Amino acid sequence: MSANPDNRAKYRANSSNNRPRFQPRQNKPRQDPAQQNPAQWQQRYDHYMQLAERTSVDDPVARELHWQNAEHFRRLLNGTSI
Repeated sequence: MSANPDNRAKYRANSSNNRPRFQPRQNKPRQDPAQQNPAQWQQRYDHYMQLAERTSVDDPVARELHWQNAEHFRRLLNGTSI
């Protein structure tokens, strides 16, 4: 028993109408790093450095994560990262 081609076309037309339409994401404009507060970056850098130093040697993953976060804020302070 073969399916009627007309039924397939109706099914496709009805099923596509029920799907939500694609809406492109609206990108927010990035804030200029020069307008942000470098003092805040310094505080965050110091915070993550302290966390890295306090983290036990038994947890190298957490320690590395804190080092990487501190390095990110150091780069912002130096102007080598956006």
